[in-house]
Amino acid sequence: MGSDSGQLTEEKAALLVDALIQGHSVRFKALGGSMSPLIPPESLVTIHPCPPFELRRGDVALCVVSPTDDKKQVWILHRVISHNRRTQTLSMAGDRLPMIDEPRLYSQVVGVLSEVSVLSEPSLVTPRSERRVIMIIWRLISPLRRLYASHPRSLLGRSIGLASFYLQRLRGP
Repeated sequence: MGSDSGQLTEEKAALLVDALIQGHSVRFKALGGSMSPLIPPESLVTIHPCPPFELRRGDVALCVVSPTDDKKQVWILHRVISHNRRTQTLSMAGDRLPMIDEPRLYSQVVGVLSEVSVLSEPSLVTPRSERRVIMIIWRLISPLRRLYASHPRSLLGRSIGLASFYLQRLRGP
């Protein structure tokens, strides 16, 4: 993990985790593609501190896993599928992955995704007929976007926000 490779050094990673534990938000570059298209590789993500018991199904949480052998820490930014409050674990999965991750302990959760900044936006070219359908869907959900603004943490609000995000990207200029 050299500093010139685009990845975080162990020292920088430790500083980011410490900042989250102390209640500060952090930004870093997401390198993997398991959460694509929501988080394309090389995107900047903003993580806010969040106690694990406040996470809801559908939130994207950051877990820091420390392996027992000599490997370095692994950062996992995946969607919350379910809680098991009895065992204090979360079931999580990447949006592009076919399987659910092994359960993550509450103690491994350090924050929740709050923003994604795509550094290099790929050009999305859609045929005219598909653009027409996208525009119709966009017009249909536009009134619902006000509901999202007033209830952003509800499941319906997050679903509307996510749909708006994807449609806006597909709509193009």
